[in-house]
Amino acid sequence: MSAFVGAGQQVYIRLQRKAAEELALAAGLPAFAPPLPSTTVKVRMEVRCPACGRGRVSSWRMHRRALIAEAECPQRHAFVMEPPLRLSWKDEEEGPGVGATSELCVTLLREVALIACGRREGKTRSCSACAQNAPALLTIAATGARDALAAAICGGSRGACQDCHAKAETIIDTTVETLRAT
Repeated sequence: MSAFVGAGQQVYIRLQRKAAEELALAAGLPAFAPPLPSTTVKVRMEVRCPACGRGRVSSWRMHRRALIAEAECPQRHAFVMEPPLRLSWKDEEEGPGVGATSELCVTLLREVALIACGRREGKTRSCSACAQNAPALLTIAATGARDALAAAICGGSRGACQDCHAKAETIIDTTVETLRAT
């Protein structure tokens, strides 16, 4: 972590990858779809300022290629980081540098794809279409929007079937359990 003082006495702190991932996961940042440049990012909860503990990190925005999280604390800390949890999750792209959080994301994405594809005894992999949709499904699951997730799984314009509602509920439960365990 490195810090420098910018205009208006705001303190900017650049976070290393592991610290950035921890802060983003604690805030519930939608980690599986990288934010677009020049956008605000919604998170599920505010977290205490990791630098001083006297304020809350409440404002998240994407600026060019950096994610900035600003705290409402007396020192006005702002945390600058690469967008956390950006990863490719295909087998051949996993390498020796994959961290524990990234491995967790890969496992969770595979599980989501398998559930959406129709997990059953003996089935160990999803089809390629479900594997491609997994990051979007996980982003929806992170919000807890069960009906939207069921509709995304089902792909129909009339709403989702009962089977897809059950899959959506399983995906949300799996996502919540996995994120709580970290």
